[in-house]
Amino acid sequence: MRTSNRRQPAFTLVELLVVIAIIGILVGLLLPAVQAAREAARRMQCTNNLKQIGLSLHNYHDTYLKFPPGRTSMGTTLHLGHTTSTMLLPYLEQANTQLKMRLDLGFNHQWADQISATATGTIPANFNCISLQKLPMFLCPSNPETDGMDWTGATNPCAGSNPREDSARSHYEGVADSLTHGRRIPALSMVMSNGDGMFFHNSAIRFGDITDGSSNTLAFCEIIGRGPGTNHCCGWHSYSDGIGTINGINAPFRSTPNGRPPFTHDHWNGNAFAGPASYHTGGANFVRGDGSVVFLSRSINQVTLSAMSSRAKGEVFENVE
Repeated sequence: MRTSNRRQPAFTLVELLVVIAIIGILVGLLLPAVQAAREAARRMQCTNNLKQIGLSLHNYHDTYLKFPPGRTSMGTTLHLGHTTSTMLLPYLEQANTQLKMRLDLGFNHQWADQISATATGTIPANFNCISLQKLPMFLCPSNPETDGMDWTGATNPCAGSNPREDSARSHYEGVADSLTHGRRIPALSMVMSNGDGMFFHNSAIRFGDITDGSSNTLAFCEIIGRGPGTNHCCGWHSYSDGIGTINGINAPFRSTPNGRPPFTHDHWNGNAFAGPASYHTGGANFVRGDGSVVFLSRSINQVTLSAMSSRAKGEVFENVE
């Protein structure tokens, strides 16, 4: 029987290195595509959230013949009133959440009297913890700021592992004004009561008041705070009462700790309180008065953005889509 001395074919070291290099190049090409696809999916979910908010605004209007206020009054403690998001809960399939709240009390009562309320039985035992409930329709998947908001500096008996959290986050707010940052009562960190947008303190805007046209008027937009883990801005049930657009989109109201984007928009006890911002590349999502959602570039002309923010000034602007 004859045996062959021929060597079996195999990769040389050079060939192996070439294959590894090719695989590395392919992985390098694919990763950005995968990341882009994931961000596209997150942005689509964010768009859907705003569509749901837009639909809930219309359903609220159908019921009350007006849109909900940016923030309600609460007797003499004006800044403790409830937000647009709280008013919209029944129209976002969260009626049971709102039923656990006392809308005749300020939003600070959503947890502050938990122990005494439970003992006396005057308020449902789970009423005061409801402010910490994370509601997916108020959270953009691209926004990493999911920690709760701290507006008291006190210990919340409902917060569990993070006692600094007083309120669950919201990544969306109504548009209050085109000519300011949204605030004109600095001592109370409150939105003004005479904004030219759709949502401000005690607003009661009807479709008939939007003479610029609901398809030309911005209703809600994305917002950001000071970064993940900072417990800043804003809660769906507190201090989310309307933003201003005078500084544009992703404006540097306050830079992040490393001085780089994305920029935060919140600043307590000052007029420069809030503006539209997001973690999406290049701009932010908005929902208009007619319920449609539009992505606006951060480089949008400021005159156009202001015109889209006001409801009844008669401005004419080019199509932004």
